[in-house]
Amino acid sequence: YLTLSDYVSRKINKYYRRDSQVIAQPVDLKAFSVCDQDDGYYLIVSRLVPYKRIELAIDACEALGRPLKIAGIGPEMEALKKRASKWTSFLGFVPDDQLLMVYKGARALLFPQEEDYGITPLEAAACGKPTIAFGVGGALETVENGLTGVFFKEQTQEGLMDAIREFEAMKFNSFAIRAHAERFSREGFKEKIGHAVERGYCTWSERE
Repeated sequence: YLTLSDYVSRKINKYYRRDSQVIAQPVDLKAFSVCDQDDGYYLIVSRLVPYKRIELAIDACEALGRPLKIAGIGPEMEALKKRASKWTSFLGFVPDDQLLMVYKGARALLFPQEEDYGITPLEAAACGKPTIAFGVGGALETVENGLTGVFFKEQTQEGLMDAIREFEAMKFNSFAIRAHAERFSREGFKEKIGHAVERGYCTWSERE
């Protein structure tokens, strides 16, 4: 088995009783660049589905009076729009060639869901932008607390609000954040996949 995170590797071991090799999903570093621009808004980049818990971001930002921009579409769009007020704006579908500018203007990415992995914190990091994430699952492998973002422990509005306040009292180095993203390069991914396939083939051929 090959998998994209230690979090999923543990699931494979639990349910299938099999070991697995972790090869993290890469981020397209060439599509993003570091920017110190900060237009003051928090950002969600996500499909609008229930498990993403986007309502927590909306409720937290509305309560704190912090601008929030949501890039993405999905079946929860109308319900989320009804929940939002003056601090939240919906960008709808944002093409890849425009997503860079959306990331660049953000103060930080919000990541309130539990994911097996989650690529958006690495896209944000490739722009030098930190992430405020629910501290479980794949986020623990793509976000470094205090270096590339902060975690919140309780998946609640209050938990996220506390994390936003904590984040706003901290300073982050955009180039250090970018360096973290560079550990997840496409080149490194190709090399690891190539070695894994070669080892697998050698093991198979020795059994023949």
